[in-house]
Amino acid sequence: MLYILEHTDQLNEDFLSRAMPLLTAQRTEQINRYRSFSDKINGSAAFLLLCTALREEFGILTPPCFRYRERGKPYLDDREDIFFNLSHCKNAAACIVSESNTAVDIMDIRNIKNNIVHRVCSDSELEKLNCSEHFDRDFIRLWTKKECYSKLDGRGLALDFRTLTDDLPEIKKVQQYETQNYIVSYCCTAPINIIIKQPNELFDILSPEKKNNE
Repeated sequence: MLYILEHTDQLNEDFLSRAMPLLTAQRTEQINRYRSFSDKINGSAAFLLLCTALREEFGILTPPCFRYRERGKPYLDDREDIFFNLSHCKNAAACIVSESNTAVDIMDIRNIKNNIVHRVCSDSELEKLNCSEHFDRDFIRLWTKKECYSKLDGRGLALDFRTLTDDLPEIKKVQQYETQNYIVSYCCTAPINIIIKQPNELFDILSPEKKNNE
């Protein structure tokens, strides 16, 4: 399942103060490393989405701890049979969970700098983009596809994105969902439903009172 929390750019200190007690010590340490308030909000939101997904899809009530594979891809410490991936951007956070290898990448719609385009696109992709009436959106569609595959593969930024062209079979398997504000790319062999959550839903689902009553 793909869980998304929208409009995270509208969340404030109150959200963060409610979220922090629901994080693990490991995740709290990671969040505290973020310099920007926006990253702290989105990093917390992505983790709460994961906790919610694990609870609703697998009945797991305990907040998860991560370990990391050789290439840095995280996995659940005590449930290697469950696969997950997190991503966040300026105005949304996303989490995908599955029983097979999976990945997600989300990006807000924004103006794109030329130096980034040349690091990501092949010559043929640049030609197509230069003819596009919606350059920024079309580039973000392409970029998130490549980011998603790189996370699925496990090598991340070690891959040369210019060689991951849109006509490759592995890139064609990446699916997309988009709104006016963001584009999310995701890849999974199992069927995926998209679930949009609201902040209060996360707190209601993950509240200690609810756990104690189950």
